[in-house]
Amino acid sequence: MEQEASVACEHAKETKREVQHQELLQRLSTIDRFGQELQDTMFFGKLPFQNLPTIQNQSFYGRDLELQRLVQHLHPGNIPKKLLIASLYGLGGGGKTQIALEYAYKFVSSYDAILWVTAESSLKLADSFKSIGQQIGIVDDSNQNTDQVRELLKDWLFKTSKRGPSPRVCLSIKLIYVSEPPNRVVRWLIIYDNIQDCKILEQYWPRATKGAIIMTSRNPGVARHFANVPARIEVLPFSLHDGESFLLSLLQDNENRNSSEEDRETASKISQAVGNLPLALSLVGSYISSTGMSSRRFLDTNRHFERNFLFNEATRLWDTQSYQNSINTTWIINTSPPGSKPVLDNDTLSLIQMLVFLDGDGVPLSLFSAKERDDMSVLLKSINHDPKNSHY
Repeated sequence: MEQEASVACEHAKETKREVQHQELLQRLSTIDRFGQELQDTMFFGKLPFQNLPTIQNQSFYGRDLELQRLVQHLHPGNIPKKLLIASLYGLGGGGKTQIALEYAYKFVSSYDAILWVTAESSLKLADSFKSIGQQIGIVDDSNQNTDQVRELLKDWLFKTSKRGPSPRVCLSIKLIYVSEPPNRVVRWLIIYDNIQDCKILEQYWPRATKGAIIMTSRNPGVARHFANVPARIEVLPFSLHDGESFLLSLLQDNENRNSSEEDRETASKISQAVGNLPLALSLVGSYISSTGMSSRRFLDTNRHFERNFLFNEATRLWDTQSYQNSINTTWIINTSPPGSKPVLDNDTLSLIQMLVFLDGDGVPLSLFSAKERDDMSVLLKSINHDPKNSHY
């Protein structure tokens, strides 16, 4: 009986140990899952991610050489061994932003994260970083300090570009945390669009050693400051052939037929008049399409459109080596052919005035509520009637 009691006691102890073992395994499994979730939140965020500012441009034309050079320098799809930098610089309206956007859409599946940063001022840089941090999930409403938000995103870029050992999940009474970066590199691309000042950008430059960056700027000094010689890509106006073809592609639906010799000749004259500049051609093409007229009639009724319709006289000389000679007046679209109705109604013109007065890159939707709209109308009227404010 004593022997049987001893065996029964050992069996009971073994059963208890087995139960404890299973409970421990279950707890470890829960900790592992929690640690993985925390790891994803801390280091990866919400991936894949992209905040490209507009849909892909269906009218994008040409620029094969520039896109090929971006591919050569950035190696999309691969985990970079160093920080890869490419710079697009040149005359305003040359299509630098559109080239960067086209590259991003072509290779959106090659990156885990594509971050589009508006970089023309310190305020826009700060707003872009905060918005990206919130969307990825590494910044919340408690992070209001601009410097803090900037450093959090820079820290995220550093950690996600650094390969480290597998994470160790540490357990304490009240805290479970991941002690080291994950054994994974996030393939990210940053696009700094329309850089004006090198010193301002330096504060928002990632500390990461692996990643890809595209910069766009009118200032060639920006390209020299950040990118090596082979990665400085000057974006010139179209060739005459490409300018003509681009304009014809915009007008095909409007003219509803194959381009004739006369169409090509007219498109060539228009393209030459604006220096084969993509933005100018896009604006002219859009204007012609909106009026429903033919390109020949447009040219006949707007003999000096390059001065009166689009450009300031000071910009007639196209010097691609100096970004100061860029377009001074981008559009004056409230003109119309003699004897025709105005292209835009008063409400549309008021809306454009509001956007110009504020900032086309980021106008709060709340301004378009009934009360705010009335207040803005009063403000616009005061600006229009006050000679001191005529420069607006």
